Amino acid sequence: MIIKLTGANFSANNIGKIDIRTAPDAATQILLDTYGKTTWTLTQQLAINDFLLGFNAAAWKSKVKRLVMPILAPVNTIIKNEQGVFFYDLISAANLTALYGGAYTYLGANTPLEIRANGLINPNAATVSNGNDYLGINYNVDTVLNLNNFHYGVYSYKDATDQNLVTITNSTSGTAQTISEDVASFGYYSAGVTGDVKGNFDVNTKFLKGFRIGSYNGTLMNGLSCNSPLSSVTYRNTSPMPTASFNSSLISRYIGPNKTQLSLMTIGEYLTQSELFEYNALVSTLMNALWTV
Repeated sequence: MIIKLTGANFSANNIGKIDIRTAPDAATQILLDTYGKTTWTLTQQLAINDFLLGFNAAAWKSKVKRLVMPILAPVNTIIKNEQGVFFYDLISAANLTALYGGAYTYLGANTPLEIRANGLINPNAATVSNGNDYLGINYNVDTVLNLNNFHYGVYSYKDATDQNLVTITNSTSGTAQTISEDVASFGYYSAGVTGDVKGNFDVNTKFLKGFRIGSYNGTLMNGLSCNSPLSSVTYRNTSPMPTASFNSSLISRYIGPNKTQLSLMTIGEYLTQSELFEYNALVSTLMNALWTV
């Protein structure tokens, strides 16, 4: 029996389309060689390829000043003062300087942070009582960022038993920028002080894997958490926020997080809500291809 479907078109379902590529393009291969990770399948390599193509074609790409993706780095135990490709920046094509607190330890019970399959993690729930125990990044942004034209985001998984995802702190005394499991907060550190703006993420996304990002232009704060827009924003600023270059402290170890995983960090200028949706689509598609359960 022959069935004839006149005028049928299955293109919307991508039926009949096969990816015939047998290797990523030259630029993607250079990036993969830089990381030296050898475990990606061809499908995953092509997903990285497609992410780079989409990111480089985006009209808002120039607003992203640093893009760090630990999920692309090879497995590594990060001992004190070690520098390496685990904080490679795709924008400047350079390894950013890793910062270590004086109390960062890697002997005995206080095991170091590690790069695992999905990025940065504290796998053994090591805890310390010293606030000077941290691992961070010197973003060293060439153009000093103004918090009235600013975005910061992470792709992460936050387990219910672990403490905050990530905090970045700039070099100006009295100010801090935070992305955690439930808020994006930019401006002065003390709550209620002029200059603070806080966006709240949807409570239903608190322990989900996904992209969490805040973006502020001095008047309006946008943001996303695991595909959902900000649920609310509190504005306290009546004057321009500070300008500064930014360093970050990543997973705190006052309490031992052992399931929180940090796969990507982005910092730069203000992105509109529609641009955040585009960025999120690119990042989420990539992470769905790379993430290891």
